[in-house]
Amino acid sequence: MMAANIATSKSTSGTIGTTSSDGDFDPQTTNAGSYLFIQDHSSDVLNFDVPKTFSLVMNKKITTHIGGHISLPLPVVPSFHISYCSAPLSSAKVDENKTINALSTPEIPISPPLSLPVIGSWFIAATADTKTDFHIDYIHRLTKNWTTKLYGVTTMNLADTTDVVAEAQYDAPTYCVQLKAGTDNMVLGGNFLKKINNNWAAGAELFYTHTQASGGFSVGMRYRDASSPYGSHVNSTFNTMGDLTTCFSSFVVPDILSASTRYSFNVNNHNSDLAIGLKYTPRDLPVIFKGRYDFQTREWGLISCWRLVIQKIRLNVNVGVQRLVWSQKSPSFGVALQIGD
Repeated sequence: MMAANIATSKSTSGTIGTTSSDGDFDPQTTNAGSYLFIQDHSSDVLNFDVPKTFSLVMNKKITTHIGGHISLPLPVVPSFHISYCSAPLSSAKVDENKTINALSTPEIPISPPLSLPVIGSWFIAATADTKTDFHIDYIHRLTKNWTTKLYGVTTMNLADTTDVVAEAQYDAPTYCVQLKAGTDNMVLGGNFLKKINNNWAAGAELFYTHTQASGGFSVGMRYRDASSPYGSHVNSTFNTMGDLTTCFSSFVVPDILSASTRYSFNVNNHNSDLAIGLKYTPRDLPVIFKGRYDFQTREWGLISCWRLVIQKIRLNVNVGVQRLVWSQKSPSFGVALQIGD
């Protein structure tokens, strides 16, 4: 369970120094990025968690380098988070592009800065909750290309094990390599993504689990239309479990409306799934709307995230609803409120 929390908490953090927004995409200067985020464009539309109850998140930039965070989800236990960055923090809150996912998953702490601007700069954060779970994240930009990361999860119960994950990432103009080792199941692995040209990139992931004496791999490719920051994105991955996943994302209206589809097929049991979604960002309103439908689970979900400033106080209000088609149960509804810098 703790290992799952480590993996989840990293999924919204982005890749240090490689993540860029659609509008800022420059094929000549943007590197390959991480293989783990090869499906980022479709995930941005399709992968969002709908809050099931009410949760309150409060962020505060205590000093230029220190940020604080308190999460009070109901009825889940609250969590407390504090972080320090050797480079000045622009804000104590999560990255705006990740706001929807972070708000609806209260146990995820504040994401570190997506770019540590100074060589030698570092970031450290600690999170604790009333269940006595304790998380610590450490990120250090050693050189222009090298970044190291260390994540740990433990409890105050000495009988429980402590899970630690160590990563090293190398970013080059045309490729990205990540090496990873974890104590949970004694996992050792790595991945890379190579930028073939401005449009195409290909990569793979390889891992070995000592506890289970087995390993696995996946391969993937990505195509993005480099002629425009609003071009189409296509990616496909295949792993040793026989899962073949293909995603397509495109702007229907530049900067306003984007659409995405994801088709998954298992070559062993022939199970398949199709998900479709839309993301709508009005030009004159501080809000993002997202909607999706999953044909396998027959579940639809809608979410909106409002970014407001009232009396110099920043508010992010996340409202969502989801329901299983043909279900007799009422739709689940939730609200997440984020206050602070």
